[in-house]
Amino acid sequence: MYIYPSNGNLYFSKGTWKIESNIATCYNSGANFCFTTDAFVKGNKNIILNFDMPNVTKGYAPILAWRINGLMWQYAHITNQMIITLPASQNDATESPVMNGIANHYVEIWVRTISLQKPRWTWNGQVNNNIVTLNSLEIADNAKLFETTLNDITMLSIGASFTEGYGTVGTEHADFKSNDVTCCWGVLLGNALGFNVATSGYAGSGFFAHGNGNSPPVGIAYKYMDNGIPRDYTGIDIAAFNIGANDSGVTSTDFIAAAIQMIDDLRKHYPNMILLFTTPFWGQHQTDWLKIADIYKEDKKIIYLNTVYPQLSGHPTITNYKQYILPDLIKQARNALFNTNIWGGSQEIIKVQSPIMNQNVNIKVDNLCKNITIKRV
Repeated sequence: MYIYPSNGNLYFSKGTWKIESNIATCYNSGANFCFTTDAFVKGNKNIILNFDMPNVTKGYAPILAWRINGLMWQYAHITNQMIITLPASQNDATESPVMNGIANHYVEIWVRTISLQKPRWTWNGQVNNNIVTLNSLEIADNAKLFETTLNDITMLSIGASFTEGYGTVGTEHADFKSNDVTCCWGVLLGNALGFNVATSGYAGSGFFAHGNGNSPPVGIAYKYMDNGIPRDYTGIDIAAFNIGANDSGVTSTDFIAAAIQMIDDLRKHYPNMILLFTTPFWGQHQTDWLKIADIYKEDKKIIYLNTVYPQLSGHPTITNYKQYILPDLIKQARNALFNTNIWGGSQEIIKVQSPIMNQNVNIKVDNLCKNITIKRV
């Protein structure tokens, strides 16, 4: 049985796919989708993904990453037909009615890596060599997809190599070395805060700098997925940016003007979306970002986080993230997003007796974003 991208039980990351005529197309790494299915215990017990890559050069096929039930990632170069099966280590599914639905599996699929060495934008007579189109899924006729309850908040992270990774296309999963978007700050932060998350990053780019593969500056890339294909921010609650590491030699005046132009454009078209800005981790343009933050200090939906880490040498590795970046970044983002009423809904504090903790706790309830945090009294 064929399942097409228009199926309501396939959930595509916002702002990263163009879905039309029963196909879904993405143009850079970080695009993903998810679903819940019983296909791993029905019929032939696998899922077939059918892709087209019309312009991909031989030897530079993007990397697909997938995991089942939130466990170990698996990787492979994308081919026109990819077969996903349940790993032996996860073979705990059963159709037994006693287990009540354990036969259903949650599947996440990411376009994890695209080539930085080949053209990544359609312009000046060249075509984007990294276009990936999902045509369909195939599952057994007696299997089906189920509704998945997603997290309430969706975040799109935008930037350069901190955001998408860097280096050559490779299947290894090792400390950022293989251009692995799942090891980058936006995905790590979004996952830690329980968001639906995707990325739009072009290594080497900035407000003025073009990225690798002749990709455009951020001033174009934030608005378009490819030449003539607008990026739709509908459904995105937070747009999170890390921009400036590649804008060396750009004056403060020009940098601030470019940021203001982008911010004002997004505020005009998406007034309810939160804009979260982080300093490049090496500290470039920190003074400029502080000035920008001051300009918008009265707008509670524009947030600036000072994220400079002097101990960082080179691009961050997973060890760096775990050691000192994420503890600080997550704390700052959590406090900025959830400890102030920026969502437009009312908040209240209620006290309850927790039998689990055997003590009183405060529960903060945000009526709009539905976020609940539990804090010991």
